[in-house]
Amino acid sequence: MKTRVTTAIIALILFIPVLILHDTIVLTIVISLLSAVAVYEMTTCIEAPKSLKMIGVIIGLALPVAADIDIAGDYVAALFRHTALPAAVFSVAIILMTYSFRPKRMFLPIYIAAVLYPSAGLGLVVFYERYEVYPLVFLMFFITSWVTDSFALFSGKLFGKKKLSPTISPKKTVEGAIGGTVAAVVAFIIYALIVEESILICVFLGLLLSVAAQCGDLLASALKRAYEIKDYSKVFPGHGGVMDRFDSVLLVAHVFNAFAIIYSLI
Repeated sequence: MKTRVTTAIIALILFIPVLILHDTIVLTIVISLLSAVAVYEMTTCIEAPKSLKMIGVIIGLALPVAADIDIAGDYVAALFRHTALPAAVFSVAIILMTYSFRPKRMFLPIYIAAVLYPSAGLGLVVFYERYEVYPLVFLMFFITSWVTDSFALFSGKLFGKKKLSPTISPKKTVEGAIGGTVAAVVAFIIYALIVEESILICVFLGLLLSVAAQCGDLLASALKRAYEIKDYSKVFPGHGGVMDRFDSVLLVAHVFNAFAIIYSLI
């Protein structure tokens, strides 16, 4: 527990300057590095050859840069945004198939998912910082994930009785999931009041993205179960790897991207 707390405090201290400099290239560099590590962890999990790991890491570094409107330009960033949606649908489907059926000859699809899912998800963090559809909404990707996770744990310990997904994550409970979602909705209401956005839309986003955060956690855990590993890596002592810490953020970013694209068409 002491190691977990120490790591969390250090990570928070390091995150503050990144937040302050979020509208500069610093954010893109940090997210690109996280993306590269996440891809390396995923490709290591699926036992990819070293050469394919390195190709994946290069893609992991490149996609967040391609998502940065200030660097890549409007056209490339917009292309990235719309390509990320089918990539996310494909990746989620393949990961679920891998967990459910444990196919022995599906390496190429799961490799593509292992590269695109984390790199596109983190790239969307950069994109939505630059493309301010809602002010500072990229920060809500992290806040929603961490608030949901923290309050789900707290609510689960107090009220948890019914298991949410005993085979994938035995400690998670339905009561905890509800508590985490309620907390996320409250966080989004506060966000709506601060940035003067529609409370109704933000309540909907709180519900939607909190569910996405919990599903993202379960999705990453499902892949670990399929390959029988405990943590993706030990980058963060006591917490695991980048994928262990940002698994919720990835699906939150992908789901918000789908919402933003669909909402813009209505």
